[in-house]
Amino acid sequence: MEEIVFLMKAYSDLERGIATVALEDAGIPYSLKDYESGNYMRLISGGSIYGCEIYVDSQDYEEAVDVIIGVLGPGIFEKQENE
Repeated sequence: MEEIVFLMKAYSDLERGIATVALEDAGIPYSLKDYESGNYMRLISGGSIYGCEIYVDSQDYEEAVDVIIGVLGPGIFEKQENE
């Protein structure tokens, strides 16, 4: 049975794009959850001001963290700890 866990919050479309492409390149499946009307905003205007959450399978979590740190740096996780 799979357990889906929170990986990170992408604060911009740029962070979201970098993170998801890096996960895809590493072969790690992920799921996105938009805030508020973020998904509709992205469809209509090409971007969202609300950010989105990225989730991965618990078995892939450690590898996913390494991948994200490799492309966005460790500061991405520090920013989320301070919320």
